[in-house]
This record gives sequence, structure tokens and C-alpha cells, in this order.
Amino acid sequence: MYDITAQAVGYLGLIFGILAYQSNTHKKILLTKAASELFFGVQYVMLGAYAGMLTNLIGVIRNCTLSRSNIRGKRQIAVTVFFLFLLIGACMFSWTGPVCLLAMLGKAFTTISYSIKNTRYLRYLTIPSCIVWLVYDFLVQSRAGVIYEIFGMLSIVVACIRFDRKALEN
Repeated sequence: MYDITAQAVGYLGLIFGILAYQSNTHKKILLTKAASELFFGVQYVMLGAYAGMLTNLIGVIRNCTLSRSNIRGKRQIAVTVFFLFLLIGACMFSWTGPVCLLAMLGKAFTTISYSIKNTRYLRYLTIPSCIVWLVYDFLVQSRAGVIYEIFGMLSIVVACIRFDRKALEN
């Protein structure tokens, strides 16, 4: 029963994550992804995947911080570097083996991509994160996470067609 509950929580994260990539503003993407990461963080703790839990909770705080429109320039770089160091610390704190590096790398990719205000580049730079998280989710047995990363990559492709192709045509 506990495993079913853990997977159900992950499916809530999946729903919010897919919705995020269909948003066309930086703020909406980040805040919807924050909800997704919160659910996945809860799921990871239920699965005993503490690196995934810590990095996702850092991701929630990061997304809420970066969604504020007044963070630009050098301040934005400093905030991004701060969160990258937090991720390294979370990896060290929750170390159970090399699998923890996957959670850190996946979140590091999105930390860098989310600091970019251009939604097209944000989506493109999120793809490496999806690949790393796909492997992590498979290893920690997050079925919702595996499905999410596959759908996440497909959702990014759809969003690129919807928004980026139209922008290039204009």
C-alpha cells in the first residue's frame, strides 16, 4: 500500500511537470515546476531516495526565487551559483553512492536553464536534465518519474513546435 501511495504522489508531480512545459512565460513555468518538484520530493522520501528529495526541495526554493522578476544580471548569476553549491552540499549530505550524483546533476542542469529568461533556451537546456533524471528515476524505482521524464521530453518538443516555431516564423 505504501508503494502505491508513493507512486500516486509521483503522478501528481508528473501532472504538474507536464503542464509546466506548456506554459509560455518564465514565471508560470517555474512556479508550476515548483509544485511538480514538491510532489516528487515527497515521493522520493517515501521511496528512501533522499538525494532526490533534497535536490527537489532545493528546486522548489530555487524556482520560487528565480520566478521573481527583479532578479537579473550579476544578482541572478550569484543566485544560480548559490543554488549550485546547495545542490553539491545536498549530494554530499545524502550520499549513498554514485546514484546521488544523478540527482545533483539533473537539478544542476535545470538550475542553469531556469536562470535563463528566454523560454526557448530554458526548454532546450532542460532536455539533458530529463535524461539524467530518467536514469535516476529508473534506479530508485520511481515509475511516475520515469514516465514523467519521457512525457517531459515529449512535452518540451510539443512546446518548441507550438511556441518556438511560431516565433521563428514571425
